[in-house]
Amino acid sequence: MKIEEDKLFFNETERAKSTGMLVWSSIKDTVYILNVVVEVVGLSSDDFPISKSSIQQICTETRKSRAEAIKSDFQNNVSNIVTVHWDGKLLPGLDVKSSKEECLPVIASFHGIKQLLTVLKLESSFGKHQAKAISTALFD
Repeated sequence: MKIEEDKLFFNETERAKSTGMLVWSSIKDTVYILNVVVEVVGLSSDDFPISKSSIQQICTETRKSRAEAIKSDFQNNVSNIVTVHWDGKLLPGLDVKSSKEECLPVIASFHGIKQLLTVLKLESSFGKHQAKAISTALFD
C-alpha cells in the first residue's frame, strides 16, 4: 500500500507542477520526499539524517552562502559612479512588536544592475530622520 500512496503523491505533485502551483509547500513534504527518494534509489535511510532541522540548517546555509556570493560579486564589480535610490516608501516592521517602527529600503544601481544595500529602521518618518539614517548607512 505504501508504494501506491507514493505513486499517488508523486502524480499529484506532477499535476501541481503543470498547473503552476507551489509544489514544495512545507519542510514536512520535503522530508517525506527525500526519504522516499533515498529508499527508491536503494540506499538506507539510516545513512542519511533527513529531518526538519537538518533541512532548515541546509536552507539557512545555502541562503547565507548565496547572499555572500551576491554581496562579493556586487563589491567586485562596483562602478566609479553609483546611484543610490530611496523613494520614501516606508515599509512596516516585520513582527508584531516592531509594527510601529518603519523601514526604508536603500538601493544602489549602476550599469543596469540594482542591489539592495540595506533596509533601515527609522526613528520616525520625518525627512530629516530618513536623511540621517541614509547618510549613516552609506558611510558605515
